[in-house]
Amino acid sequence: LPVLTTMAKEFAIMDQFFCSHPGPTWPNRMFMLSATSAGSTSTGPWYHNEPGQLFPQRTFFDELEEHGRTWRNYYNDTPWELFLESLAHAPDGRVASMEEFWADARRGSLPAFAWLNPRSGINASTGVGSNDQHPTHDVAAGERFYKDVYEALRASPQWNETLFIITSASDR
Repeated sequence: LPVLTTMAKEFAIMDQFFCSHPGPTWPNRMFMLSATSAGSTSTGPWYHNEPGQLFPQRTFFDELEEHGRTWRNYYNDTPWELFLESLAHAPDGRVASMEEFWADARRGSLPAFAWLNPRSGINASTGVGSNDQHPTHDVAAGERFYKDVYEALRASPQWNETLFIITSASDR
């Protein structure tokens, strides 16, 4: 893992990160974005397993919005957090593709808070697989994603005012 190893050697790290829920991705994503999983302990798109019911909890994005701060949720192939009501109904342009992230970084117009989603499936146009670092996925693709994001931030006019955090939750 040359990219993560180099970043760990060059920058601050936390080596004792414990996820909020000792389980799958989605409840932990909800904890990171809203400090609760609203009772969910498994990966699934519906609140209380009721089809069409989005998770209603207040999110970090809502707090930013309320305090006049800018934000965007950038995604590769899927905006994963659309199971959260406030993201599913986010103001126009707040949920944006990674292509917009690259452009925003280049222009120096990144928001106060950016949440980046890796690719969870195969890119139909390039054939490149998931870059989300989940078990069974190619870690080289994940390394490439981290490096590309780092390089875009480093080249951005906003580099000196940017905090870049990579998290990886594990249920072990």
